[in-house]
Amino acid sequence: MWTSDTHFWLEGIVGITRAFLFLLIISIMTGANIRELQHKSFWEKLANSCSNTFNKNWPYGFIAQITAFIVLLYGLGNGIIIIISALFIPFITWMGISPQDPNAAYNACVYFLKNLSVIPLAMVYILNICGVRSTN
Repeated sequence: MWTSDTHFWLEGIVGITRAFLFLLIISIMTGANIRELQHKSFWEKLANSCSNTFNKNWPYGFIAQITAFIVLLYGLGNGIIIIISALFIPFITWMGISPQDPNAAYNACVYFLKNLSVIPLAMVYILNICGVRSTN
């Protein structure tokens, strides 16, 4: 049964999942296995790689990439998610499912799609422009 503090626990689970996803993305982008993430030398190499990338691209390249990120991923990505979510309620009504609170169903669709697309893509894009690449 849902209690008044259920949202707290669900946000905790989402936060832990995002932290795990972040480490998994770093592992995949660098070509390292999960065990290598425990070693200080891995993080030193990664910090050095990121520092070199920042020194090379600062400020114009970095600002241009952040601008492209905001326009394309957040602007276009969120726009597409809002359009899909707005079409979701008429679609499920057409299927014969009548939600008690259409606004809650719309918000659930928005958050679901963002958690599947925009948030992981944002992590990958930001890590990429920060210089996270194979350290081998």
